[in-house]
Amino acid sequence: MRLYLEPATGTPDRQSRMAKAYALVSSFWAQVQPVHEEPGPSGGPAITHRIWLPYSSQAKAGMRLRRGARIFSIRTIHDPDESGRYLICHVTEE
Repeated sequence: MRLYLEPATGTPDRQSRMAKAYALVSSFWAQVQPVHEEPGPSGGPAITHRIWLPYSSQAKAGMRLRRGARIFSIRTIHDPDESGRYLICHVTEE
């Protein structure tokens, strides 16, 4: 499936607070695997999907991947075999 990588950018709103906005950085063909992991001890959100995508130095935890109305927030990201070929992202679907 084609996914779009979007980092959060802050823009000031009328009350001088930072409003979160997203801008397209790149797009990838990716493999999306549904998973279910229980919430952590702090009660944080559960990981809902594992996404495999080609290696990109632009992808970081805290960014999001989007496909149409589906939004996947990247919680963790790593290069599983340290080869620089692909990344695995653990995400939460919003």
